[in-house]
Amino acid sequence: MKLFNTLVCLFLVAVLFTASSCKKDKQISCMVKTVRAGSNTFIFEFDASGYETKRTDSATGDYDLTTVSGNLLARQSYNSGGVANGSPHYSVINSAGLIIQGIESDTTFITYDSNGQITKTTKGSGANVTGWTDYTNENGNVITSVQHNASGSITHSTTVDYYTDKPNKSNLSLIYSFLSDARSGKATKNLIKKVTNSDGTAVNESIVTYTIDGNGYVTDFTILEQPANTLMTISITYNCN
Repeated sequence: MKLFNTLVCLFLVAVLFTASSCKKDKQISCMVKTVRAGSNTFIFEFDASGYETKRTDSATGDYDLTTVSGNLLARQSYNSGGVANGSPHYSVINSAGLIIQGIESDTTFITYDSNGQITKTTKGSGANVTGWTDYTNENGNVITSVQHNASGSITHSTTVDYYTDKPNKSNLSLIYSFLSDARSGKATKNLIKKVTNSDGTAVNESIVTYTIDGNGYVTDFTILEQPANTLMTISITYNCN
């Protein structure tokens, strides 16, 4: 599993904003309100613990709902009229609310370190393992991921560079195929500067720049994809109190 399927997905659907800041002795707490990428704008809702409960496409009115029953998390898509689209996607969560097993056609198991950051994902189990990805964390940041196939050969590698002077106050999180918020583990300490992906033959880079408001929250960021030389800008608004 790749660390980043695309950087657009990374930031668009994997954001949890529970950070706060002090300004003039007032505690400011913000949660994400909207995320806009190109012509697409999504509206987010969260529960009291800061986990995403609903995501709505502002253009179509279609939405995704996330519910939890015991240790089972379900995500179901609906059209604007409230009719379910397909079947829900299920995951198993641990006592901390983190996803430890994605229940799909190829079940994925996830492990974390003592800080709540992801260290490994494994597709399948026992003799039926079809591949796995190892993640290296350093100083609160995920710096590498290495994807292996069933025989252990490396099929994809990712290296991540960070702005060490820019804390990730907005808690921009990682994204995996069956995850959509901070249930995928603790966000990185710093904001991502560059992501380098290699499949053994081709190397692609994604370079990220940010606009940060006076409270330290990211309001806009731009992703430059190389060598394609394509540019994408993503904007975020917040509800603060």
